[in-house]
Amino acid sequence: DKLLDVVLNNPSVGVVLVDTKGCPFRVNKFFSNMLGYSEIELSKMTFVDFTHPDDKHKDYSLFQNLLAGVKTHYETEKRYLTKDGSVLWGKLSVSGVYNEAGDVDYAIAMFQNITKRKVIETELIDFENIIEISKKVSGIIPWIYDLENNKEIYGDELLDFYELSKRPSKIVNAVLEFVHPDDIDQLIRINK
Repeated sequence: DKLLDVVLNNPSVGVVLVDTKGCPFRVNKFFSNMLGYSEIELSKMTFVDFTHPDDKHKDYSLFQNLLAGVKTHYETEKRYLTKDGSVLWGKLSVSGVYNEAGDVDYAIAMFQNITKRKVIETELIDFENIIEISKKVSGIIPWIYDLENNKEIYGDELLDFYELSKRPSKIVNAVLEFVHPDDIDQLIRINK
């Protein structure tokens, strides 16, 4: 019980003990705060109640496989519904805790909030799709310079266009010879 208390008091990971019906009977503050429900409110629910509708079937199936002994543990990424209706992404790791007969007595689930990572992944996919569509529709070769992070984003098409055999440390330096002399000063200022 002392070890369990240490795990439940982890401030950076959500920890939930779930009975074989999927009802949380112990949760730590991190998990409770993330979802916006009190421990008492969560104890009157099943994990399916705070799982996003698109993830319920998969999550329930994984849990049933755990109970049936098909697996002793599993990991998945799923969406959670908070009390205020917001959606959070979580990386979930679930392990069975077994009784003397070898049956699952309860499960311990650990939750890590990965919402920020998922938002960035979605934005990156959207950005890459925009670039691909722009290239196909316009014939333009995109080159994006991120001033805030001093980072260039471009595809191999740009290297082919300028007949460069390898990626330079900064493409802007490699293309200066192709820039009109009246525009070089402005381009150098942007590069600094």
